[in-house]
Amino acid sequence: MIVLVSGRRGSGKTTFCRHLVRDLAGRGFHPGGILGTGIFDDDGRKTGVYAESAVTGERRVLAEIRDPAAGTGGNGDRRIGRYSFFDGTFQWAVGVLRKDIREDRRPVIIDEIGPLEIEKHGGYYPVLAECRENPPTFLVAVVRPELIPAVRGLFVSEKSPVYNLDDLGSGFIRTQILELLSDA
Repeated sequence: MIVLVSGRRGSGKTTFCRHLVRDLAGRGFHPGGILGTGIFDDDGRKTGVYAESAVTGERRVLAEIRDPAAGTGGNGDRRIGRYSFFDGTFQWAVGVLRKDIREDRRPVIIDEIGPLEIEKHGGYYPVLAECRENPPTFLVAVVRPELIPAVRGLFVSEKSPVYNLDDLGSGFIRTQILELLSDA
């Protein structure tokens, strides 16, 4: 089963994922996946994103935010919008996701699917393509609302549930996922 969780920028998608991992582990589940945690400077400005293993806590710099005025960021291998991504980190993260799926961790979380996967077939695309052909037992994929139609067209069934953090709230969605997991 693949479940989509959406929310606008700043809605708490990664915080939701972190709480989901904590709650499920506390109930005896063995979640896995990759969380996209923010990197912030001393003034609280977001400067990049880590890819963080939900199992081990290991994290690597996934992307930097380019700021031409400040002369910062932009050292990655691939650029999408204001982000500069590091292919080596994606290779590591894809390996983590494949391992977690192979170990049947429930759920496996991908935080988040974006334009890189949809438009460029980069980033987490290889794992998503594999999931389309051989769906994992339970996967939670985070995506912004405007990208849901494209994600559905590429990777998931129309039957896959979609929960919007902006409308339903984190606690309600975590409860729904727990119920779905209990039935899986």
